[in-house]
Amino acid sequence: MAMKSPDSDSQVSRSEEIEAFAQFKASSPHLDAPGGAVTGSPSDSSREAFQSSLLTERYRLRTGLATPALLNTTGSSSVADSPVLSSIPSMIAGPAASRERRPTILVVDDEPLYLRLIADILGNDFRILVADEGMTGMEIAATHVPQLILLDLMMPVIDGFEVYRCLKADPRTREIPVIFITGIGDVVTETKGLRMGAVDYINKPINPDLVKARVNTQINLKLMRDKLLLLAVTDGLTGLANRFHFDGMLAYEYARHLRSGEELALIMLDIDQFKAFNDAYGHLNGDECLRKIAKALTKAVSRCTDLVARYGGEEFVVLLPDTSLRGAVIIAERIRNCISDLALPSKDACAGFVTASLGVVSGRFLKGSSIVDVLAETDIQLYRAKAGGRNRVAFRALEKSAPMH
Repeated sequence: MAMKSPDSDSQVSRSEEIEAFAQFKASSPHLDAPGGAVTGSPSDSSREAFQSSLLTERYRLRTGLATPALLNTTGSSSVADSPVLSSIPSMIAGPAASRERRPTILVVDDEPLYLRLIADILGNDFRILVADEGMTGMEIAATHVPQLILLDLMMPVIDGFEVYRCLKADPRTREIPVIFITGIGDVVTETKGLRMGAVDYINKPINPDLVKARVNTQINLKLMRDKLLLLAVTDGLTGLANRFHFDGMLAYEYARHLRSGEELALIMLDIDQFKAFNDAYGHLNGDECLRKIAKALTKAVSRCTDLVARYGGEEFVVLLPDTSLRGAVIIAERIRNCISDLALPSKDACAGFVTASLGVVSGRFLKGSSIVDVLAETDIQLYRAKAGGRNRVAFRALEKSAPMH
């Protein structure tokens, strides 16, 4: 399909593109690699030579569009050094201060010209990943989870619409916004894509300024949405997961452990005599006490699969997947010692400083049990620890079998 500028009647013929790429690919086999990050390195010299000759002489002169700046070739990184500044207010999404934090964009297109062109347009502001066909694009999306996908509609084997359906069916990629790229540009096709859930369209031949504007809009919206989602599951005082997030993760892990038959452990802890602490030292000091304890909890619980959450008030919970009762008790004792080591003064506490009581439950929960059993038994163990003199751990192995009929 010939590329035609909206401002000019001249065209770059498809045969010229094919001939140019045939010559280029003969001298540079790297472009045929199925997917990956667009990187600038000394080995990219042939790409840059091709880009200069093809894009500068053909694309700019014949279509009247400005040729985008090439990616930096002085290093091996796929990301340029300049930071990305977001137009979103700082409390929602501040500027990305480092290269590693810059948003990632995946471009899926079977035409190498457009892969390179889009990478050149966006490469100074974003980390760019590319794929030259749909299956590879889906694999890269599931592995790297970019903030945005630019997806060509007309591709061999599997077209853009089918790739989009697969992306939305995968829990790992369903929340990634997708902008369709098309050379068709008819109303029916665009309407179909937008009804499916695409966030925008980019028509070929692409206009660099328009691409930047539409991409920046969607990236900012994505960053804002992600920030709001994070705020929705985060406790505002301590920065830990909140009760809402904990309830969801407990339900998920409980269902997973029912299927696997592995042990699931739960720790519930309560700050001893915290009301008296608030009355004696004030609520501001009480808040600071909770923040310090939350920080101690995150240090004591090190596995990335574990979840530490504020349950409410001065109560905290720790969800420990695939953990035996012995392992959970060890972690609970570590938490208790970490809180005691803070040595936060409390004149009403028996020890003279802030302490915590902990209840621990672990077991293989079989069909016929429920989440209520787990929470209720953990709460009972917490009550036992308090009744036993506080600043201690009480525990029990809990296993519910299927009811007999």
